[in-house]
Amino acid sequence: MSTSERQNPGRKASKRLRFIVPTAIVLLVVVWLAASNLQGSSTPYLTVPEVKAAGPSERLVRAVGLARAIAWDAKTMTLQFEITHEDEALPVVYKGVRPDMLVDGSQTVVEGKYTAEGLFQATKVLLKCPSKYKERL
Repeated sequence: MSTSERQNPGRKASKRLRFIVPTAIVLLVVVWLAASNLQGSSTPYLTVPEVKAAGPSERLVRAVGLARAIAWDAKTMTLQFEITHEDEALPVVYKGVRPDMLVDGSQTVVEGKYTAEGLFQATKVLLKCPSKYKERL
């Protein structure tokens, strides 16, 4: 043992801590990122009848359908509309910026939770590309 290590035995432990603490922080961040990515990718896509059959839940789901009956309140930034699939409709409420291309009949994906009140509280509204962008044959 060197003279400095005999005089200060805590110095060796301090060097270990300087390595262990940052390593542990990096590992925790990596695990957290992996877990959050897995949760986002496991959100299922459901049709309107499937959402209704599953019932209210705290789980995030993505519902797919055609938009109709669109009402926008610019003051409160609240968007209300329905998505439909076959003969069933699901009322949707979304607070945020209104997507420019949301019109009646547009294919829409909403991500959020289906509530006990029968509303779909959307946290995201995504639109599929309209047919005007498809290549003409």
